[in-house]
Amino acid sequence: MRRSLSLLFVVLFLPACAAVSRRSEPAAEPAPPPPEQVTPASVAAPVGKAETGLEKTYRSPLPVCFDGALKLCRDRDYRVGRQERSDQGATLTANGRAFEVTLSFARTPENRTRVVVRVQGRAAPENRDEGLSLLNKLSETLLEPRD
Repeated sequence: MRRSLSLLFVVLFLPACAAVSRRSEPAAEPAPPPPEQVTPASVAAPVGKAETGLEKTYRSPLPVCFDGALKLCRDRDYRVGRQERSDQGATLTANGRAFEVTLSFARTPENRTRVVVRVQGRAAPENRDEGLSLLNKLSETLLEPRD
């Protein structure tokens, strides 16, 4: 009986002690790179047209443009996530397959509606193509001439 108890003690106690000692060691965090090796964000990732968004101005009033864009997103089977409306602006966010579209609407002093489209989630050329396609379809939906 003593023999089995001592064997049981050794089998249970030694692994528990080894596990406790490993946990108590502090994790070593990597040191930050020296300042001369850090690349500024403006140099590392230049902001292009796709990141800032594509912009187009429409003659239609802001509520008409917003409703047209909402219809267009639903026709394309985008899942509409967020809608915010005010007198001078609006925002619409929708999700497609592997990307997100954000449409920002603003009223200009010339009584026109400025729409900015940002597409994120794909490669820059694909984002730009999707944004241009949305703006052109919105022009067709609003029955406005293409520029």
